[in-house]
Amino acid sequence: MIVVKFKSLYSHLLLNLFLLSSCKFQYNIVIKFVFINYYI
Repeated sequence: MIVVKFKSLYSHLLLNLFLLSSCKFQYNIVIKFVFINYYI
């Protein structure tokens, strides 16, 4: 029971980390895109 809970918590943490990095990556792309459009 505890092991299963730990595994689900661990996978949840990995999922959050993945989503966070994904959002950060998309955010960087948006910033560059806006900057390039503004610059040109």
